Amino acid sequence: MGQANKTREILRMIKWFLHNLWFKICLNVIGGMYVIKEQILSRPRSLPPYSSQRGKTILITGGGRGIGEEAVKKFVRLGARVIMGCRSPDIVKKKFDDIFKDYSVGGSVEVYHLDLMKLSSVRTFAQ
Repeated sequence: MGQANKTREILRMIKWFLHNLWFKICLNVIGGMYVIKEQILSRPRSLPPYSSQRGKTILITGGGRGIGEEAVKKFVRLGARVIMGCRSPDIVKKKFDDIFKDYSVGGSVEVYHLDLMKLSSVRTFAQ
């Protein structure tokens, strides 16, 4: 009798494990399908047209590279005045001067020193 109960208990635990494993696999498959649908199939292929930003001032931190750099380019092309804070303003200012010298832009870029790890730098930038 003891061996039969032990066997039933082991089978019950295996059944519970397989049931939970199946449930988690199903959830991951459904989640994967939604990720594919939202990120690949339903994603817009181009950005919407933006209106002119003339007369607006935009403050961007970290605009020296990556997404920030692309945002600065976009806003300057739309005519905005962009104030940018970064750790090495001389290099970044030179980079943007080189980028915008080839064609006319409606906006302007002002680059100031900003190190977000130092509160004194943040205070100086804010003034």
